[in-house]
Amino acid sequence: MSVAAPRILLVEDDPDDVLFMRRAFAQLNVSAPLDVVEDGARAIAWLEGPTPAEPARADTTHVLLDLKLPLVPGIEVLRWLRSRPDRADVRVIVLTSSNDARDIDAATALGIDAFLVKPIAFGDLLTCVRAVASTWGLPIGEPAG
Repeated sequence: MSVAAPRILLVEDDPDDVLFMRRAFAQLNVSAPLDVVEDGARAIAWLEGPTPAEPARADTTHVLLDLKLPLVPGIEVLRWLRSRPDRADVRVIVLTSSNDARDIDAATALGIDAFLVKPIAFGDLLTCVRAVASTWGLPIGEPAG
């Protein structure tokens, strides 16, 4: 059985956070495609599987999940994902503005790789993305100039 190449789904509703995450991934040369959806309902639809217009949906292996999302909260996305035996191997890191112990406990109980609080400064975001890559064993290249 071959191991799938990593493909990350970023579930994030703040366009600025998406922009900075893309920049951080590019600057660190993270070697995994980064797809983005902006709400919990779209995350579930994405993770349900491919469509002719978006065949990459089937290839998602990792999820960076915000908890504070419109339509369907991130914790419900995680609950849905963990209820799906066909997606049991999808790895999840929660990346959110919340550091509420109840959020941490709920996400941890559902099975996540890490719970990270979104950094404010870009340098801290680079450190965060390095931690994500390290947690998931994703290679990063030399930082881009």
